[in-house]
Amino acid sequence: MKLIAVLSLLLSTLFLACQSNNERIPTSHDPLTKVLKAIQVESEQGVESYKECIEKTTKHYQTFFNLNHEETLLENYSIAQLESLLDSSFKSRLNILKVLKGLNGQTTEAYKCFSSVRDLTRALRYFEDYVVEKLEVTNQKTNKEYTTLEGEGSILLVNPKYTFTGHKDLKSGDVILSRGNAYTSAAIARIGTIDAQFSHVTSVYRDEKGVLHTTEAHIEIGSVAMPWKVHVDQGNAREVVFRYKDIKIAHEAAKFVFERVKKFSRTHKHNINYDFTMDYKNNSDLFCSEVVSSGFSKITENKVDIPRYKTKFDARLIPFLKNIGIGVTRSNINQFKTFGPGDLEFDDRFDLVAEWRKPTKLKGIRMKDAVLSKMYEWMASKRYKLRQGIKIPLSARLAWLTRRIPLVKKSLVEKFPLNMKPKLLGTFLILDEVGDILLAELEKRQAEVSYPLSFKEMYRVLEDFREKDSKLKRRKSKLHKKFRP
Repeated sequence: MKLIAVLSLLLSTLFLACQSNNERIPTSHDPLTKVLKAIQVESEQGVESYKECIEKTTKHYQTFFNLNHEETLLENYSIAQLESLLDSSFKSRLNILKVLKGLNGQTTEAYKCFSSVRDLTRALRYFEDYVVEKLEVTNQKTNKEYTTLEGEGSILLVNPKYTFTGHKDLKSGDVILSRGNAYTSAAIARIGTIDAQFSHVTSVYRDEKGVLHTTEAHIEIGSVAMPWKVHVDQGNAREVVFRYKDIKIAHEAAKFVFERVKKFSRTHKHNINYDFTMDYKNNSDLFCSEVVSSGFSKITENKVDIPRYKTKFDARLIPFLKNIGIGVTRSNINQFKTFGPGDLEFDDRFDLVAEWRKPTKLKGIRMKDAVLSKMYEWMASKRYKLRQGIKIPLSARLAWLTRRIPLVKKSLVEKFPLNMKPKLLGTFLILDEVGDILLAELEKRQAEVSYPLSFKEMYRVLEDFREKDSKLKRRKSKLHKKFRP
């Protein structure tokens, strides 16, 4: 959570004020435009060492840090100027990804470079989210229907290197990073030592007739090979298309996992189980990212290891990590690495082709990001734990038993898999309950103001609520009944 302070200040400077009497019209020399232009120019120049990588990204953090809301209030920008800011930020992110090209070492300095690049990229994407929301409101498009990877303008940003107008331009072997809407999605996105903005990975496959399919692993149902429309119906908040440089290998990898998953489901009458351990090296069960990595490993005889940089975990979160099934322990925490969905974005063997957002869901996932960031922070620094009480374990155990009754188990197939143990199910249930309590506080505060809450404000709201709730008697508290040291 290295970015909390910087990102919070960045977003708060952009959106903190309710109203402003400053009616100035920003020019090319205003601070925000200058900052984004500087990032774009320097990112185009690239870096020659990890040291330079760290220094440049740190410098940009400090620049954002020193901006104030009068200088960056988006209400002062015209539609054309907002679109220019969005374009500048997106181009900067494309260039920043090039920073990692050729810098493939595994040293401590290399990881610091990787970490700082991820932080800056994430900050820019959040900034873009706010701009997209503002543009949609200004253009009076907030009531329109949005379809995954379809649209134009601010909701679909395309790498100039490619032609992409919608899902018809997807190629076999493309990989889609997405962000779901559930608390489990936020938990997955924020679970590593470096926060991410994605919770799911999808493999795209076109058969010999040109029909588009996806292969995915879901917690509830395991691995499935399905038509494209099934993926669209998930209604994700954001999706980014990535393309491997060797399209032949990518196609063969996608074909392999598609056929493996489809054949397994057909011959075994159930799907490949979801891999809660997140052991991407053992492919008997599969989690979402493993669907992609297993295909590349198989086709290249383990010569291509996806992703280049992998997720690490904070030892202070071991109790929670074990409760959700991840195979991390005190003895292996320093060696345990896995393929977190957001890791793929920073693998230089892939190009970012296009990025799509659903504006109506951005605020919701932003709030859930804030909720899970704070929950993990309290777990790590204050030793908070999810408390299931009596009711949730009983409900989880009953559901686990019911899932095994022949006459009713089919109706529960899409609720949770057979290999989800009662303790794990209970953890997900209490995570939803605690998440709802904290989200309600953010929504209450958001209803009181006319501007989108910054991360700094959201963190302050959550921290104030935690402190106030901690002083109440247990039976009167909301949060500490279910989440406390």
